[in-house]
Amino acid sequence: MFFKRGVSDHFPLFFKRALAIAVIPFFMGCAKESTDIAAVNVSPVPYQKLTCDELQTEYLRANQQALQTFKNQDKIAGNDSTAMAIGMILF
Repeated sequence: MFFKRGVSDHFPLFFKRALAIAVIPFFMGCAKESTDIAAVNVSPVPYQKLTCDELQTEYLRANQQALQTFKNQDKIAGNDSTAMAIGMILF
């Protein structure tokens, strides 16, 4: 016995998928603030043969890159917090 499925038969599946998509962000977690991210040790070997001027240039480059990364991370964390607050209000 094969019956043709009507539109109403697809509704439960639609709602199950919508619910699954809505719940996924709660299980993924939120981005951390940059102050909550642990530092990583870096080997000094690549820097041992650099001159003082080269070390200063490398320091400035790395510091600038770190500051930009901190700004981006904090922006993402702020967006996640906002989305979580809106999600909690709506759901």
